[in-house]
Amino acid sequence: MKAAEEWREKASNKLGATRNAWRLDGNIRHVSTSSGKFFKTDATEAALAALMSDTWTASEHEPGRWCVRGSKGKYFHSVYTGFDICDHIDRDPLNNCLENLREADAIINSRNCKKRADNKSGTTGVYRMKGKSPCWCARWRDDSGTQCSEAFSVSRYGESRAEELAIAARRSAAKQLKNYNGEPPPIPCDL
Repeated sequence: MKAAEEWREKASNKLGATRNAWRLDGNIRHVSTSSGKFFKTDATEAALAALMSDTWTASEHEPGRWCVRGSKGKYFHSVYTGFDICDHIDRDPLNNCLENLREADAIINSRNCKKRADNKSGTTGVYRMKGKSPCWCARWRDDSGTQCSEAFSVSRYGESRAEELAIAARRSAAKQLKNYNGEPPPIPCDL
C-alpha cells in the first residue's frame, strides 16, 4: 500500500497534478502552496476537506502581509471556518489553525493589527506627542468606529508615569472592546 501511495505522489508531482502537498506534525498540517510558501492548519477532516477543495497559494498583498487564497478567489480560512470575515488572533495569516481563527466584523479585524514599525512604547495605539506640552497618548476606536484618545501630560505625571498611564488606558479600552491585539482572550472563570 505504501509503495502505491509513493508511486501516486511521484506521478502526480511529475504531471503537475498535485494541488498542495503537506506534512503532518502532530495535530498540525503544514501545507506547501503553489507559490512555495507554507501555511499551517489543523490535522482534521474539516481542514482536509477545505484543503482539497481548491489549489491554494500564498501571496504578499503588502510588504510582510500574506494571505492564502484559492484559485476560486476565496480565502482558505473562510472555506475552512465558514466565516465571512475571519480574524487571525496572532495576526499571522499563514496560521490557519482553528484555535487561531475567530469570526469578526471589519472593525474587530482592523483593530487586531500589528505594532507600527516606528512604535516606541511597545504597545499598539500608544505614542508620545512632542511639542510645547509633551504627553503620552492612548488611541483606539470604539464599537461605532469613532476614534477615541486619552492624553497624559509629561509635566504633570513625569515621563515614565505618563507612559505607564497611557499604556494602562489603551489596555483597558482594548479589554472593554474585546480586542486583545494578538493575544488570546482570557479564559472566563466561573467561581
